[in-house]
Amino acid sequence: MTAIWHFYWPAFVLAAIFGLVAGVVDFRRPRGQRNYALLASAALAAAAISYLWHGPGGAGHRMTISVERAARVALRNYEMTKVRAKLERDPLRRTLVLSGPADDFQQRQMIRILRQVPGVGTVRWDRPLAPSRGL
Repeated sequence: MTAIWHFYWPAFVLAAIFGLVAGVVDFRRPRGQRNYALLASAALAAAAISYLWHGPGGAGHRMTISVERAARVALRNYEMTKVRAKLERDPLRRTLVLSGPADDFQQRQMIRILRQVPGVGTVRWDRPLAPSRGL
């Protein structure tokens, strides 16, 4: 299970129910008598429920707290307690932004490690990494 499914399964299930009900009702009619407005209204209702679940329903906030907590645990396990991890907001993205003292090697390894946290899409530092130097 992904973090996205964990927080948004009710919206996915309701959207599927609306789509199935509208499809069953509308596609039982003969081809010339189908009401595509019913299908469009079901899609609009599913989008509205998803929006309400994400914003006022608090699923976006709960997902943010969960991902940031998991990132803090990973940072604590690797003894990087001065590094802070926050998800990008406005709009909410699955990009984890790291800040704090770390050398080039630590920065690259923290990016690699924190990409594996459930719910994280990408990881970046608040300041750009120095280009890697070869041997």
